[in-house]
Amino acid sequence: MPDRSPHVALELVCWTVGLLLLMLFFGARAGLENLRQHGVEVFVEARDTAGQQVVDENDSRPLSQPAKEQSIPIALLRIPRLSLEVPVYRDISEFNLNRGAGWVHGTAGPNNDGNMAIAAHRDQHFRPLKDVAVGDILELESLSRQGSYQVTSLSIVEPQDLWPLDPTDESTVTLITCYPFYFVGNAPLRYIVQAVVMN
Repeated sequence: MPDRSPHVALELVCWTVGLLLLMLFFGARAGLENLRQHGVEVFVEARDTAGQQVVDENDSRPLSQPAKEQSIPIALLRIPRLSLEVPVYRDISEFNLNRGAGWVHGTAGPNNDGNMAIAAHRDQHFRPLKDVAVGDILELESLSRQGSYQVTSLSIVEPQDLWPLDPTDESTVTLITCYPFYFVGNAPLRYIVQAVVMN
C-alpha cells in the first residue's frame, strides 16, 4: 500500500495557503470599505460646518494645498438604486482611487455648467456600475449644493478615446472606469456612464 503522507501534507499546505489568501482578500476589502466610509464621514462633517467652507471645491491644485484640505472630498456621489455612495477627491492619484473616486482635472467642477468627469476602480468603488441603466438617477453633492442627474448613455471605448471628457453645454457628470468589470490584470477598455442634469 503506497504511503499517502506526502499527499496529505501537500493537501494541508494547499488548504492553508487558500485560507490565508481568502483572509487577505477579505481583509483588504474591509480596509477599502473603511476608507470609503471615512471619506463619507469627513465630507458630511465639512458640509455641516456652518458658515465655514473648508475647501474650494473648484480649486484645481491637486498637490499644493495643505494635507487637511487634501483629505476632504470635494463631493459625494450617489446612485441610490445601486446603493452606491462614494466620496470624490480632487484628483485621480492612486491614493485617492483606493479610498473613493477622483475628479478628472480639466473637466468642470462639481454641479457647475459643463462636463465633470469622475473616475474610480472597476474592482472597487465603481463595481456597482456594472448594473447601471439608462434612466437611473445620480446625485452629486458638493460642499455648497446638490444636483440630480439622469443617466442618458452607456458606452465602452478604447483608452485613447477622449471624447467622453469633451465640454458640454449642459451640466453633465461622466463616470469612467475600466472594462470588462471581471478581468484579470489591466482591463483593456473603458466603461463610460454619462448623466445630464435634471431640470
